[in-house]
Amino acid sequence: MYKSFTLTLLFSVFSFAVLQAQFTDISNTAIKEPTSALSLMVGLTNYQGDLIEPTFDFGESNFAFGLRYSKYFSEKLTGNLGVLFGGISGSDADYDARVARGFELEKTSLVNVALSGDYYILGQNRYRKDENTAIYLNAGINLSFIDPEPTGILDGSEEDFGGSAFGVQIGGGLKQHLSERLSLAAELSFRPTFSDEIDGISKNGNPDNNDTFVWIGLAATYQLGEK
Repeated sequence: MYKSFTLTLLFSVFSFAVLQAQFTDISNTAIKEPTSALSLMVGLTNYQGDLIEPTFDFGESNFAFGLRYSKYFSEKLTGNLGVLFGGISGSDADYDARVARGFELEKTSLVNVALSGDYYILGQNRYRKDENTAIYLNAGINLSFIDPEPTGILDGSEEDFGGSAFGVQIGGGLKQHLSERLSLAAELSFRPTFSDEIDGISKNGNPDNNDTFVWIGLAATYQLGEK
């Protein structure tokens, strides 16, 4: 009887210890797991429109930076609200076939506000150090603010565009976790607009093709909050 009591007691203590360890592990995970993040973005914006040949012209890339707030909805889905400060520029003088046309847009400030979502293909792995690389796809909508002032001899009345232009975006990135809260990502995002006016030229160029721009750069992210 004593032996049975001892075995029962030992089994009960062991079971309690295992359950306690599991509970502690779950609690610690919950404490460590962030709920949101803040990112600093630094890179380039590259415009494609009436002043650029159909292919990319990296010579017309402009410095860009921005901030982004992210909310974690699950291990694979993140929502983002960000603002990007960049610029666009272009010149017919860069292309032999367009020199005679003579249009030019010097660097013009561009402000882009975006609402998007990230989908982590293999799971985001927000805080663990042993699996610290993540690949994600990005898609969303955005609104650009710009006031272009192109130069050159325009046919008819001068085109005077500016204000805002809606658009969409699609892209992705590769994120490397540097610590439990800090990560660095390389990103590429195509952001076509629903407008042919962000460069200030439409009727005098190709009004059938809307303008677009590309964001490429790095995003340093610091995770906030605890569950």
